[in-house]
Amino acid sequence: MTLQNRQICNQCILPESFPGIKFNQEGICNYCYDYKNFEFGDEELFVQTLEKLKRRKKGPYDALVPLSGGKDSTYTLYLAINKYNLNVMTYTFDNGFLSESALKNIRTITDKTGVDYLFVKPGLNTLKRFFRAALLQAGELCSPCGLGIQSSCNKISRDMGIPMLLLGTSTLEKKCPPPEKMYDLQRFSAILFDAQIEDSNYWYDNPGLKIFTPLNYSRLKEDEIKALLEKEMGWQDWGKHSDCIAEPFSNYLREHRYGFSRRACFYSEMIRRGEMKRDEALEKLADENPAEEPKNLDEVLSRLGLTRDELKTIIKIPPFKYAKYCYQPPKWKKLTPRRILRYAKRKIVGSG
Repeated sequence: MTLQNRQICNQCILPESFPGIKFNQEGICNYCYDYKNFEFGDEELFVQTLEKLKRRKKGPYDALVPLSGGKDSTYTLYLAINKYNLNVMTYTFDNGFLSESALKNIRTITDKTGVDYLFVKPGLNTLKRFFRAALLQAGELCSPCGLGIQSSCNKISRDMGIPMLLLGTSTLEKKCPPPEKMYDLQRFSAILFDAQIEDSNYWYDNPGLKIFTPLNYSRLKEDEIKALLEKEMGWQDWGKHSDCIAEPFSNYLREHRYGFSRRACFYSEMIRRGEMKRDEALEKLADENPAEEPKNLDEVLSRLGLTRDELKTIIKIPPFKYAKYCYQPPKWKKLTPRRILRYAKRKIVGSG
């Protein structure tokens, strides 16, 4: 079967351009025939870990919860307060593209829960320079935002003595990572270096911060989560990824540069889980049509100070251009005391 002149899986909707994909004689991809159900974490052990970490706080807050106004971050906040009984600080990172619907949800949620709340708003000129660098050098939009969220989480938790961070990462994203390691700091530093931009005032670290994803322990399906949030939190579903008005543009770039969109990955995972029918996924993807110019494309380009000619250049940037700069962990064959000692001696001798 083809979609826009590409073969796609006969069970999910991943196209032939997806990294590492293979099809068997029945036209079913390896991601489907090798599929294993998502394994939820041990929630009892998770709760015990939370209780231990609460004793390490150096202020009033047990945990920090980023809040975008979307479903996943709102549900994470709900779990932290109502299920795990944590005293939380929540905050929003304004990337310059927050939608009015997201802001409305954030106001409703923070008012209803009464949580302490911070609104982090970096200088628009700084964000614009970083976004332009990521686009013009690497052909993607998301790394400045993702790394900005990480950095502000580190700074807030460090300054306020908060021992843990609860991220609203959907379990769907576990099987649908970005095609490139967009949130790798070394990669981003290489991009800024090529763009002749200093980043020393943008990144903060907090190596002692413990990071958890509570959604890994929740067995509710997508529709069940939405119904709960609408009832308990006053949250409203404004449509697909409605918290960021630049998301359609980001998806448009992925479709043209990689040959597949974020939604194709999400819908394929939902098909495998039995949460969506394949025909429904095809209909949704055809309706969204990520290969087509977003309706707000000119608005997004204007905010970024980009021209249509620059957009054409961005789309032609080859995928994985900065992959070689990503962090690579050391490859230990076997960690024995003798190997550790030998490695340490080489480092000492090599240091002069």
